[in-house]
Amino acid sequence: MESFEWLIDLSWAAEPENLLRTVVSAAVIFLTAWLVFRIPGKRFLGKHAAFDALIGVIFGATLSRSVNGEAPLPETLLAILVMVLLHWFFAFLSYYFRPFRRMLEGHPIPLVKNGQVLKKHLKRNYINEFDLQMEMRCKTASTGIDQIEEAYLENNGEISFVVKGKEPRVYTVSVEEGVQHVRIEFG
Repeated sequence: MESFEWLIDLSWAAEPENLLRTVVSAAVIFLTAWLVFRIPGKRFLGKHAAFDALIGVIFGATLSRSVNGEAPLPETLLAILVMVLLHWFFAFLSYYFRPFRRMLEGHPIPLVKNGQVLKKHLKRNYINEFDLQMEMRCKTASTGIDQIEEAYLENNGEISFVVKGKEPRVYTVSVEEGVQHVRIEFG
């Protein structure tokens, strides 16, 4: 039993004020995090850009330090407020100023053009052709790169595909007596 207590270290349980502080901090941090993620809308900390993922990691690290008592609760809440305001400010700038958006979020990188794989772009982004083809099959149900007009590595890390348009099938129906022609296209 002694080795079990040493393994999980129950010594903190002897001090009720530490337990109470942990419970209160956890509740306040939980509610704060819920508000931070809920109020700003779906764009905030979404799956849109590396910047959003970075903010998520920083939030998690900051919030966890307060829960376990390494950082005081008021300073943690102030830090979260500052990060939310900075995120909103950067989102505002990136919405209205394209150069800032490109600097902050990056831009899509072409991987396929006119059915041809751009190997230097794959290599630069550490994507092999097998992974590209797997994504293509999963997202487009296409079986060959030649069926793809364009593919892009998007800012959020996803690969998007534009499938080549199929040639429409055209049928002409003739009616002899009235010399009428009906042209039907199927896309």
